[in-house]
Amino acid sequence: MILYHGTTSIALPSIAQLGLIPGKFHGADAYAKMVDPFGYFPPRDPSVFLAKVERVAEWYASMAIKVRHGKPLCLKVSVPSAITNKLITDEAEPDGNAVRYQGIVKPSWIISYKVGSGDWQTFKSLEHAA
Repeated sequence: MILYHGTTSIALPSIAQLGLIPGKFHGADAYAKMVDPFGYFPPRDPSVFLAKVERVAEWYASMAIKVRHGKPLCLKVSVPSAITNKLITDEAEPDGNAVRYQGIVKPSWIISYKVGSGDWQTFKSLEHAA
């Protein structure tokens, strides 16, 4: 299953080394406060948020740079079939275009990345450089 993750380019060196770690940068917390400033949304366990379509991840990346600066970063993730049953529908995404995973997305799952509106680049070359 191919999914996408939107974040900031500032996180790229850490992602190349450690993967996507639930709750590490609190981007989803900032987003939840933005869409639900009154706190009606129930708290969730730390998760990595993954979009089903690229444009949704790009939008999340545009939100991430408002919190942490840098440039929008979109990652293409190949989720192993053994993990797909552990994906949870993201309650904050009313269209069902995103899921969350309460584990670490390993660097080996990330196929490629793009910064801003640039071209997709293979992630393996970056992973070996880290």
